[in-house]
Amino acid sequence: MVYAVIDTNAPNSVIVNINAQTPYGRNNWRIPTPDELAVLEANADVIGLGNDIYLATDHRNGVLRLVSTGSSIAEDAYAEARGDFIVFNGTKWGLKNEGAKSPLDDGLTYDYSDMRQFTCPAGWRLPKAIEYKNLNAAESNHFRGKRNGANIDAYYGGDYFSINGKKLYFPYLSYTYGRYWCESSNGRLTTYYFSYGEFQEDGDSNAYVRCVRE
Repeated sequence: MVYAVIDTNAPNSVIVNINAQTPYGRNNWRIPTPDELAVLEANADVIGLGNDIYLATDHRNGVLRLVSTGSSIAEDAYAEARGDFIVFNGTKWGLKNEGAKSPLDDGLTYDYSDMRQFTCPAGWRLPKAIEYKNLNAAESNHFRGKRNGANIDAYYGGDYFSINGKKLYFPYLSYTYGRYWCESSNGRLTTYYFSYGEFQEDGDSNAYVRCVRE
């Protein structure tokens, strides 16, 4: 945890500058949520929190006390080298769908009621719609894939994106398209539809889940 005293709304440049210095080996420091700030205040004696008014995401006036969640830079470098994820445009994409045996397998499908109960594994989260949209900037190709570990099918396959010499696979849900759960710009559950490298926000139908590292 790091902090700086700011008496007005915290400019993004201050947080960017702090992250550029990578204190404690982390570069993802941010303003805490109200719930996170409540936890800090409940443990004020342990962490040395004063009686000041602190900034949170719901009020932007007071002392800036930043928090960091997820992994450190060193941990991410080790995980990426181990092949846990592929980074594109700042997003750390998992290599396979939830429930899949390999990147080429389709995995499990989830409907809206399933997703209301679903959470990604610890240290991972659901992608945002904009992160799927950003994949349009990567070179994409079609592949013939497996279905539940079976032999290569003449129809089912998906798209893969070539990123720094690596391939990020997204199996299709049907013959010609894929659909994946994500978080929309206003924070609601939605799906992203794609076919042959073209992505667009779709709705709330059955879809796969691909988690990204926090």
